[in-house]
Amino acid sequence: MLGLIPITVRCFVFSLLMLASGARLLAAEDICPAVACDCAALPEADWRKECLRAEAALKSSCAANNNQPKGFCALHGPSAKPLPLAAELTAVETTRDAAAIELLEQQLGTALWSLRDDLTSLQKFMEQNNFNSISQAARFFDTHTDEAFLLQQRIVASRQAAGDTNRAEAGANRYAKTVKTLAEDNIKLSDKIWNQAANSAGEPRRYQQTLAQRLLRISGKLYEQQAHVYVSIGDVSQAAKVWQEAARLDEHQVKLEAAGTNKAEYLTYYKLQASARWNRASYYWASAKSNTKARDAWLQAQQLESQASTEK
Repeated sequence: MLGLIPITVRCFVFSLLMLASGARLLAAEDICPAVACDCAALPEADWRKECLRAEAALKSSCAANNNQPKGFCALHGPSAKPLPLAAELTAVETTRDAAAIELLEQQLGTALWSLRDDLTSLQKFMEQNNFNSISQAARFFDTHTDEAFLLQQRIVASRQAAGDTNRAEAGANRYAKTVKTLAEDNIKLSDKIWNQAANSAGEPRRYQQTLAQRLLRISGKLYEQQAHVYVSIGDVSQAAKVWQEAARLDEHQVKLEAAGTNKAEYLTYYKLQASARWNRASYYWASAKSNTKARDAWLQAQQLESQASTEK
């Protein structure tokens, strides 16, 4: 029968069949594109193997859930998704115009002033026991952290594009120092609110505990932003240290949650977030050739991920 079909038609049909076969193969290889754990970026062969194993399981559950991820990457590279992390890196618009960069610097200065003012307001409302105003001020504080971080990313990228690496580095270090202080002061305020909740009962107690946890989450995001800025100027050792601080803050939140509302889903999330942060610390310690610290951080991440998996 095929012999009766002109050769040009047969070739066309064969090409269509090959394309269809290739499409099916591609679909099989790229199950759930929303999951991509960047395993190839990991420096150790056993890390890559474990990452690929977990990624395959996550993709499988995602495919069974209409291509919607049902979890997060465990061990992962820096471009992985999805992750239980707070700070988001996005592509930023850059400029080489000196006047435009100076304007960005001024805007960043204003944004950082707003953050300090937000924290001052939070402290004032705390002294007044005005928890409704604290909640509103916390929303502003959270939003302003993202605005300042975006400006800092644009400034570093623009300075580097303009070849002004010294000022890019100096500015990044100033930002990181400021953000570190804000995060630490915010943690102190959270601790005060949590301790005050111990003298309350019922709904006021739950509200104060929830607010204290919220402030800690903002500090965790500030730590992540600080770490990303260190990476942007190549200071991976400092980035690893800050990722560890963020992970320890999550571990602190696990203890508070267990002593407070003790919600299983929150406990699991904080442990997964801590694991992701320890994994990120291990990646940057490895990048800094600090292999012992990298392995220690990786083991911390594995332990927390195992605990979270057991609780699911």
